[in-house]
Amino acid sequence: MIGRIRSRRRMAVVLALVMLGAVGCVEAPAEPILQGTAKLSSAERSSTIQEETRRRADEDGVERRARAASVRLRITGPDIYGASVGSGFAVEAHTVITNAHVVARGTQVDVVAWDGEETQATSGRMAVRTDLAAVATAGRVPATPLELAGEQPQPGDRVTIVGFPGGGQITVETAASVVDPAYEGPLPAREPVMAIAADSVEPGSSGGPVLNRAGEVVGVVFAVERATGRVLAIPASTLRSWLRSSGIR
Repeated sequence: MIGRIRSRRRMAVVLALVMLGAVGCVEAPAEPILQGTAKLSSAERSSTIQEETRRRADEDGVERRARAASVRLRITGPDIYGASVGSGFAVEAHTVITNAHVVARGTQVDVVAWDGEETQATSGRMAVRTDLAAVATAGRVPATPLELAGEQPQPGDRVTIVGFPGGGQITVETAASVVDPAYEGPLPAREPVMAIAADSVEPGSSGGPVLNRAGEVVGVVFAVERATGRVLAIPASTLRSWLRSSGIR
């Protein structure tokens, strides 16, 4: 009897396990859940890829625009040993924007595009309250004019910085980041400037444009703060006000 009872118990346990397995197979829709998860993951991956593609396309477009608009300035004069160099960008067919300190001591300014085409400046005007200058050229500026942005960037926004460090080849840094759009640091400035985290700015980069993702000018590079290494730029709003008040544009 004991043997039969044990045998029956074993059969009951086996049947119970079989039934649980069967119920599990019926009620656990494993395949549909896995399929749904795979579809969601695929959609997320697709969205990420599309966003990355758009970002790269934006950067490529801004870089092309930056190269087409930026110029290298070669400045000579009796108070300059050899020649000094700086950067600038076109805002009109015969007008280049740069820093006042770039052209202040020069008697001749050559405007050279990144591809080597050049013209010569005939006159210039420097701002009194900020480090800005506008250079008028004899011939058409060998560059495509840029538009000034209507809004300033926010902290963390990615921007593109363009210039000719050391008077050499053009550099276009697309991964720069705005730290503070209204920075009041130790560098003497009569109004807030833009502080940017960037790596490519060196002597010769002064006067180069800072562009947003739309390829519009949001600032003009004029210095690097030694204590922090931050690039400092004059906001586009300041440039716009000066151009308007001086009758240049």
